[in-house]
Amino acid sequence: MLHQQNESCVQRDDMDLVKKAIAAADYIFMATPLYWFYVSAQLKLVIDRFYPAPYDIFKGKTIHLIMTGQFSTDDIGYQIVKDSFASIVSYVGADFRYLFVSAHWETHPVWENQAAIDEAKEIARQIDSQRK
Repeated sequence: MLHQQNESCVQRDDMDLVKKAIAAADYIFMATPLYWFYVSAQLKLVIDRFYPAPYDIFKGKTIHLIMTGQFSTDDIGYQIVKDSFASIVSYVGADFRYLFVSAHWETHPVWENQAAIDEAKEIARQIDSQRK
């Protein structure tokens, strides 16, 4: 029997639960540190599992990417991830938003990064205003 997109996946993992959570959500937040010019292996596994998903679960959703790293925001690795993620999100039919937080616990901790804190608060305000 061929796998159909409207059936549960032949892989026996938690992806069916993830798909249900995505279908029920208005906003999806994904977070990762920058590792060798891409997202963490754990997030990459989730992204890879989106490929056979029925993409209609992403329609009308906003996917936010929160990325951290110890390098300055002009580091090419962040742009590679942002561009790649924007393509993936577009492919599944969702709306992409990006929040970059350059943070390193020794050199510039996030709790001292007022710009990042203000940006996160603005995202929260936007979401709150859309829900009303």
